[in-house]
Order: sequence, then structure tokens, then C-alpha cells
Amino acid sequence: MTPQFVLDDVSLIKSNHNQTNTILKNINLTIYTNQITSLIGPSGAGKSSLLRLLNRLDDPSAGAIYYDGQLLKDFDVLELRRKVGMVFQIPVMFDTTVAENIKYASRFGKNKKKTDKSVIELLDMVGLDPGLAERDALQLSVGQQQRVALARTLYTEPEVLLLDELTAPLDPTTAQEILNLIRKLQTQLGLTIVIITHLLQQARDYSDFTVYLENGKLIEFNHTEALFSNPEHEAVLEFIQGRRAR
Repeated sequence: MTPQFVLDDVSLIKSNHNQTNTILKNINLTIYTNQITSLIGPSGAGKSSLLRLLNRLDDPSAGAIYYDGQLLKDFDVLELRRKVGMVFQIPVMFDTTVAENIKYASRFGKNKKKTDKSVIELLDMVGLDPGLAERDALQLSVGQQQRVALARTLYTEPEVLLLDELTAPLDPTTAQEILNLIRKLQTQLGLTIVIITHLLQQARDYSDFTVYLENGKLIEFNHTEALFSNPEHEAVLEFIQGRRAR
């Protein structure tokens, strides 16, 4: 397997009101291409902070991150975010049509002259009726908006998708549909996907690798089935068994 990201002794420290907080501490991690990697761990473990580092919404305070063997900090930020798309827990919709919401991503794209046909193709790809293209995006259900947000991210033809608690606001049926879609897109487009989830069964069912974080430290990283069936650390076992706060 080929590394997509390599995190080399990465730490993240933030200051707030004269207080210094260590958010991530000495993270060493390899995220492989064309694989789905889940980030799990208790609330406040540093999962979202780690995800934000991967497309430079934040930069590490120490250590280095590499993308395809090149220092992440050497990438132009807009070019990087074309390659590394991110979809947040609560989908951001602009007060305009679905088509215009999707084409908003053109400012980051390789081809700023993509046609409406591309929008229709993307809607079909994410399982939405192409007839929704001219609908007001704010009138859609949350599940539909998540699909539009995915389509907008795919508009730039990324290599990586970063998904932050994507299914958290969704009902179980819609969440299942979205996860099935993510797996389909990963296979169809050869994407590398990093997903944060608080639902352990999601991580077990849909990811190839799983990372367990706690208190800003990487406690365990392994093939998903190995981590869940035979964790190496007691903290991971307790978390999986529900004996540790989530």
C-alpha cells in the first residue's frame, strides 16, 4: 500500500485567554491511498483537530505532515483543498439553487468551465434526482443537503475526502444510505477517505483501518478488524466495550 499522508511526530498546541492547551501530542500515523480510515475515541480526543490538519485548516505546532511524499506546508492551500476535500457534520448550504451550490466549488477546481451536465452527473453520482438541480438548496432535507455537499466536494475531482461526523445529524436509515454511498464512491473513484465517527459499528463495517485517539494521543492504529477483535491496549478494549466514556 502507498502512503497518502504521513504524520511525523505531529503536535498541535493552541493558546486561548493566556492558557496553552496541547490538542495533539506526538502523532505518528500513515494514512494509505484508496483506503477508508476511521478516527474513533472519546469526545475531546483530538479527532476533528487531526482531520483539520490534513487540509491545512490548521497547521501543526511541531512535527511534519507529508502528502504523497511532499511536505503539506509546501502546497498552495487552494491547490491542496482541491485535492483534499472536506465535508462537515452540518452541511453548509448557500441561499441559492442546488446547482449553484455545487458549482460554488469551481473556484477550487481544475476546470472552472464545467457545464451543467457535470452538475447533473454529480447529482446522479450521489444518488439525487437530477431534477433537483434548480431547487432551492435550503428547502432540502438534511440528508439531501449532505449529498449536495458531497457533490460539491466531488466537483473538484479530489483524491481524498475528509468526513467529520457525516452521519451524526441523520436518522439511521439515511445514515446507512450515506455510508453505502461513501463506500461506493470510494470504490468507483479510487478515493482515500478519512472519516470521524462516534458509532463504532460504522467504523467496523465501513473502514479498512481504524485509529483510536485519546487525550490528544494516538493510542492504537491497525486494520479495523484486528483493532476491534483483538485490541492491543486496555483503553481501546474498554472503549469498544462501552466501559470508557465516549
